[in-house]
Parts: sequence; structure tokens; C-alpha cells
Amino acid sequence: VALFRTEVTDKQFFVFLATQEVSAQTLLNIDEVTLQGFEAELVYRTPLTGLDLFGAYGYLDSEIDKYTANEDYPTEGNHAPYVPEYTVNLGAEWNLPFFVDGVDFVARIDYQRLGPTYWQPEEFVKRDPVDLVNARVALQSSGDGKYMLAAWGKNLFEEEYNAESDGPYGFVHPAAPRTWGVDFTMRF
Repeated sequence: VALFRTEVTDKQFFVFLATQEVSAQTLLNIDEVTLQGFEAELVYRTPLTGLDLFGAYGYLDSEIDKYTANEDYPTEGNHAPYVPEYTVNLGAEWNLPFFVDGVDFVARIDYQRLGPTYWQPEEFVKRDPVDLVNARVALQSSGDGKYMLAAWGKNLFEEEYNAESDGPYGFVHPAAPRTWGVDFTMRF
């Protein structure tokens, strides 16, 4: 378990401005922001050989203390942009000896929930919570993990959500769809 509190001066956030004359991407600063919260993590080694279950929860209270760039909208007490209110992670990993001596088979599945996220200090637009599932299977050298061949998938259920948005200005950046890959790793 970890508790934290951070006071940030000049926290930057991304803004996209679109007009008929010009389109511009820029960074603005929020004068003062307070970030505080906690994280808790638990790993359970089950009686089944090589099976671990894990979970984590993080809560983040982000609060704008002062923002002078847009005095037309009151923002004091609003959430900091791009900061989810909470995160949840749950999963399992199973590590078993493979049929070849000196090689382990590892399978892992992860569930992640990203809490509500605001995109601007004025809180014009909020992304609702997002649920994602990722998985990986691998063959790796026993003990040292020096060699590993892994196949993985992210966002397995192809959840459609925005990785970024600038609300009323029309900028939207969709998150990656389902992705797959194969990695080979050698540690030396």
C-alpha cells in the first residue's frame, strides 16, 4: 500500500485549437494542481504450482487549485485533465514447466479498468470508465528467463474509446484497437 500527495506547479496539458484561419496544437499550463491518493496491490500464490493471482487498485484525487489561463470558466476544485479518478487491475499468471527440459510455459491474462477521465480544466468532456483485457503466452528459459518467445494481444474485446479528446474544439484521438504481436527477448 502506498499513500501519496504531490503539489504541481505549471502542470501542462494538451490543447488543439481549430478555427477557419488556423489549426494549432499547443500546451497550456495549469498554475497549481494537487494530486493525492493511494495505491494497493496484492499477489496471491495459489496452492496450484506456478499459479499467481494479482490485483491492484489506485485512487487519485486530482484538484485544480489555481488556473488563470481561462478566467471565463471557474475551474478551482475541478479535476486535472488526463488523470483517471481510479484504476483497477486484476489478473492471473501461470508458470509451468514445458515438455522440453529448461523451458517454462507462461500464460497471463490482465483486466484493467480506467476510471472517469476529464480532458480539460473546464470539464467540458469526460470519458466514461473503460474496461480492457490483455493476454500473453510465452515460452521462456527456466529460472533466469534469459530467452523468451511470447505472443500477446491487447484490448482483446476491441473496446472503442478515446485516448485523448479536447472536447468542444473537436480534436479526438481514438485509442488503439485490438492489437496482436510476437516478441523474442534475449537478456544478456
